[in-house]
Amino acid sequence: MSKRALTRAKTFLTRIRQNFIECFYANLAKMAEAKAVLSVLTPEQLDHLKHKQAAHLDFLLAPHTRRQDILELAAKLGTIHTLCGISPALLGEAYSIYRRLLIDSLDKALLRAYDRYHILLTTEMRLQDDKGAQLEAGQGVEEKYFSLLSTRLPVAGCVWPDVSAQGVDALGSLPGIKAVLLFRMNPSGELVVEHSGGPIGAGLTEQLKKTVSQPVVSAQSVFGNSVTGLAWRTRQKHSCPSYSTNPGSAPWRGMMEELGICSSISIPVSMEEEQVAVVLALFGAYPNQFETQRMQQFARSLQHRWEQMWMRCCFQRGSAVTEEQSCYLRDRLFSDGLRMYVQPIVNLRTGVLLEVEALVRIQDTNGTIIEPGSFLSLLGQNELDRLFHMGLEECLSLLERWQKEGYVVNLAINMPPTYLLNEDGPAWVESALHRHNIRPEQLTVELLETQMIDLTIQDIAIQKFKAIGVKIAIDDLGSGYSNLLRLSSLPFDIIKVDQGLLHNIRTAPLQTFSMVKSVLDMGSDFHELVIVEGLEDSDILEAIYHLGCRYGQGYGISPPMPSECFTDWYAAYRLKADARQYNTALVSDLGVLAYHWMSTHGGQSTSKHPLHTCLITHWLAVQGLEGTEVAQWHEQCHNGNNPAAASRKFVDWLVKRIVAAKEASALVDHQPEKI
Repeated sequence: MSKRALTRAKTFLTRIRQNFIECFYANLAKMAEAKAVLSVLTPEQLDHLKHKQAAHLDFLLAPHTRRQDILELAAKLGTIHTLCGISPALLGEAYSIYRRLLIDSLDKALLRAYDRYHILLTTEMRLQDDKGAQLEAGQGVEEKYFSLLSTRLPVAGCVWPDVSAQGVDALGSLPGIKAVLLFRMNPSGELVVEHSGGPIGAGLTEQLKKTVSQPVVSAQSVFGNSVTGLAWRTRQKHSCPSYSTNPGSAPWRGMMEELGICSSISIPVSMEEEQVAVVLALFGAYPNQFETQRMQQFARSLQHRWEQMWMRCCFQRGSAVTEEQSCYLRDRLFSDGLRMYVQPIVNLRTGVLLEVEALVRIQDTNGTIIEPGSFLSLLGQNELDRLFHMGLEECLSLLERWQKEGYVVNLAINMPPTYLLNEDGPAWVESALHRHNIRPEQLTVELLETQMIDLTIQDIAIQKFKAIGVKIAIDDLGSGYSNLLRLSSLPFDIIKVDQGLLHNIRTAPLQTFSMVKSVLDMGSDFHELVIVEGLEDSDILEAIYHLGCRYGQGYGISPPMPSECFTDWYAAYRLKADARQYNTALVSDLGVLAYHWMSTHGGQSTSKHPLHTCLITHWLAVQGLEGTEVAQWHEQCHNGNNPAAASRKFVDWLVKRIVAAKEASALVDHQPEKI
């Protein structure tokens, strides 16, 4: 009956359609919320929307339209309307206008009362179905967005490449998301794409590379004034409601329209220091997609979640590289590019080798050696574990070969903190040692302690490695988090002093001496061996020797070298070490200062050594300083009435001399080359 009424009224309904649509949009434009949605459309887009709305009216009033058809189409439209920023309240208002206009139009129609009644009844039922299905679809869209925020955060100790890639992929699967790009700044001040996701994430990344050769973030650059550039510069969220109508988006309009992107939002993710770590950019298929109050709430929550993710991650903070370069480096590393270098750690007093530390490198296809700072931060947890296995296998093979050649060498290797989460790790290491006939005590595992992994889990894992007989070293003491209580309670065999402690040895030598000596004393009290890293030249070597350090590592001994060069180096080094007599003569200002500081350290007012056997007496003679005021201060340190005052003068003179030499060296290093 309703179908016959709709069939009889078809001519009339077709005639009123256009006027109905114009009146509908005129009424919508009077509402502030609807006006905001419509304002981002171009005239062409608005005209297209009206044609789509007219087609939908025809569909609703068509005699043979089935309820199932209405529900299926409404589900699609509900998703689109929600993503365009049409709230449930606005949708309800729009249906009220729609119904009222339809009733007014039918009242004016020359239709039989019977037909008018059945048309209104059918229309009302179909509108209710349409509205209900649209609201349900819209609610489903919101649930998908906000349920992502309620998923469990990654466990502390996960690595950033894994966590960020998974996060980008999850966002890329949301309704209406065309692309997700994670931007990070490289050393050149350019924002590069670290990860991409979504249906066209890779395509957008390629287009950006073609369009922006240098994505520098500055107020003067085009990219610096993009939504993403502004988010980085201002540390605030920025969005583009429509690339078609937003004046500031003109440089990107053609590219975005070609890719089917209508809108975007860029969200800065900050570190503890309130500096921006990365910018998360979401690109939408619909205009106005990120502008509603609800979507802004989602963006704020997403920003907070990603900042928590950043804080929970344990990773080496390397420079940002492009996604393409990241893939290349990882592929090169795990195909044929892994090279293990070694750096010796020696006894500074005897020249005897303690062990070699294994250091990972990538050899590129052109022979270039790539340092770990360029690729370790790109690796996920599984990749870091795989690299540890590959590196240890190769190094144990080296030890096995050297043993056959008559060299019994101990090995130290860095273990990624996340490997402590690998329950099978200790057993795998033990089996690797057996395969290569290497005694467990020949292996030292260097661990960088982290707050990101539960301390109980760390303790259990460390005890398991100790149980198989390998030595445990706490790496980079002084570089950041290190709990002294844990040093006293856990069975560490070796303490490695971070090279950063020596960074200011030529600008603040006394403070550096004090810190290094404190760690050396602590190691002695804990019955643990202490290795000082960063012995970059012979002056530092001499100073650290006189502070009482027994073991050292650094460029002053040897830079990291290819494993095949090690045996030749060691033979030459033994001759060099045997010829070095730190205990019979002083050479450098730093060495003299360390020798004197140790002689008067601990509150002593006079030097421990008699004047005639003191190494400084001989050094002053070699320097041509006999009879000078400096020599008198030194003599007073031994035999004067006020040795403390004389010591202060002598120390101040030495410190000024060391600092001045450092400043002079810096000036020479920064002088422009002569043409």
